[in-house]
Order: sequence, then structure tokens, then C-alpha cells
Amino acid sequence: MQNKNEILSELLEKLIRLKRSWGNLKGLWGPDDTRDAIVDFIRYWLEKTSVPANRMCDWMRLPAGK
Repeated sequence: MQNKNEILSELLEKLIRLKRSWGNLKGLWGPDDTRDAIVDFIRYWLEKTSVPANRMCDWMRLPAGK
């Protein structure tokens, strides 16, 4: 359980830093580099955890289809 909490804590810390670097994405087409960073972030954490991609997108407040 402690390992799970440590991984989730690390995930949240990295998510907060990453989201701040993206700026406002609501209703906007973002740069390719930003999109690629988001996809890479999600793929990295999918490999490290068993959290489904759609749940991760919900946490990030991103539509799963975007």
C-alpha cells in the first residue's frame, strides 16, 4: 500500500508541474509539442500503474478522445 501511495504522490506532483507548463488548453488547439508531452505523460504512467487511460484523462480534466 505504501508503494501505491508513493507512486500516486509522484504522479500528482508531476501532473501539477506539467499542467502548469501547458497553460490554458480549454477550447483551444494546442501546439504539437504540448499534445505530444501530454500523450507521453499518459503513456509513461500507464506503464507504471494500472490506472486506465480514461481515468487518467478524467483526473487531468482532458476528454479521452482528444
